Amino acid sequence: MLTRHHIRIKVLQSLYAFSQNGSTDGKKALKDLKQSLDNIYRLYLLDLYILRLLVSFLEERLEIERSKQLPQHGLILVLEKAIQDKFLRRLAEDAELIATLEKYRVHFGDAKDFIRSILFAYWNSDLAQLHFTAESPLPAGWVKQFYAAHVAYNTELHALYENMELHWADDLDSAQMMVVKTMKNINQDKPLLVSLYKDIEDASFGGELLVKTLKERPEWEKAMAEKAKNWDIERMAVIDRLLVEMALTELVSFPEVPAKVTINECIDLAKEYSTPKSSAFVNGLIDSIQMDLQKAGRIHKWGKGLL
Repeated sequence: MLTRHHIRIKVLQSLYAFSQNGSTDGKKALKDLKQSLDNIYRLYLLDLYILRLLVSFLEERLEIERSKQLPQHGLILVLEKAIQDKFLRRLAEDAELIATLEKYRVHFGDAKDFIRSILFAYWNSDLAQLHFTAESPLPAGWVKQFYAAHVAYNTELHALYENMELHWADDLDSAQMMVVKTMKNINQDKPLLVSLYKDIEDASFGGELLVKTLKERPEWEKAMAEKAKNWDIERMAVIDRLLVEMALTELVSFPEVPAKVTINECIDLAKEYSTPKSSAFVNGLIDSIQMDLQKAGRIHKWGKGLL
C-alpha cells in the first residue's frame, strides 16, 4: 500500500503538470491525480500477472517433458510440485484477482512475446537449474527468488513499464512492496490482494491536498514573493515553489499532520526532485512563512507533539 510520502510525490507531479500546462481546470487536475494513483495499482497487478503467467509456462514445460520419448521423471515430479505451489494456485484461481485483472484490463498487448522471453530466460538460468533439479526438492521461497531475479530487478521490464506509463519509474518500489505483501498474505490467511491505501484517510489525502493547494496558490505565491525579496517569484524553480505551496497547505489545512512531518517530507522531496541547494532554500522559506501563519493563528494542530 502507498505511504503518505508516495502520495505526496503524485500530488507534486500533478501540480507540476497543472502548472506547466497553464491549466485552470482543478477538476481535471483532480481526475488526473486519481488516475495516476490508480495506475500504481495497475502496475502492481501487472507484476502479479507475470507470476500468473509463470503458472501456465510451467504447465507447458510439464506437458513437454511428459511427451518426450525419455522423460525425466524426477523433473516431472518437481514441476508438478511447483505448479501446486500455494501462492501460484491462488494467483491462478482467485476469483477476486481474476475480476480485478479484467476490471483494470491488465495485459501486455504487443509486449506479450517479451514477457515470454523473461520466462524462457528464467527457465534457462542457473536459478531454474537450482529450482528444478530432479536430484533435490524444490527449495522454499523459490517463487520469491524468481520474482526478485527476473521481475523486480529486470531493467528491460522497467523500461517497458516506463514506456507504458511515464511516472511508473517512480512507482516501482511501491508496486513491488505490494507484491511482496501479497506473497505474505498467503501464509497469514488474508485476502490475496493488497489495498492501495492503508485507510480512508490516506485514500482522500492526495485529492484533498491537491485541491486545497490549488485553492491557496494565490496567497502562497504572494507570501513567497514577500519573503524571497531578492528573488523574482517567476525565477524560482517551479518544483521549489510547488513544494512550498504543498507544505504551507498541509500546515494550515491538515491539523492531524504534525508540522515537523510536513516540513521533513517537503525537504526530502526537494532533495529527490529539485536542485542540490533547494532543500535549504525551501526549508528557510517555509520556516519564515510558517512563523507569520502561527502569529496570525492560522496553524492549529491536534494532539500532543504535533507542533
